Amino acid sequence: MSLNRLTYKLPGRLAGAVAWSLEDWKKNNKVARLWQKDASLWSGTDESNWLGWLTITEEQMAHIDVLKQVAEDVKTERLARLQAAINRNAAAFNARCRGVTFDVLMEKPGRLPGQLTGRSPYLQPVQVMMPKNVTPESLIGEMVSVTITELGTNSLFGTLADAPRIDAESRVAPVAIGA
Repeated sequence: MSLNRLTYKLPGRLAGAVAWSLEDWKKNNKVARLWQKDASLWSGTDESNWLGWLTITEEQMAHIDVLKQVAEDVKTERLARLQAAINRNAAAFNARCRGVTFDVLMEKPGRLPGQLTGRSPYLQPVQVMMPKNVTPESLIGEMVSVTITELGTNSLFGTLADAPRIDAESRVAPVAIGA
């Protein structure tokens, strides 16, 4: 047997009962009566109390503006919670950077005279005040070792590291101690 595009197969006696019931629903226009909330399709006692689902779409569409506003309020609240979580995590991560030395790519002059702005390996903005004996513009485009000393809301602040770091990408050959 098929119902719409669905196909099903039932045991003999059950198949006969289902076929009889489908024919009864067609012959007695029971689908239309169901949508009219005709509780007599069943026992006729309390069915009218649980047929509200049949018109829920129309009822909600009548109040669609209220539902859209609730949805907008929920989106706004969720975005605020997400942004707060991002800010908390960023602040915690930045706090762990205090005292750490990073290779920072110096990008441009900072807001203050003698200051350069660069990016940490984690793409955080890093502000560095240059010592008086260093020309800030000469370091733009260079990787510079910077020790993070202070934290800002959106930036890290640091000073040039005292000693150059030697790592796998360094072009400077390490010197043996005592040589």
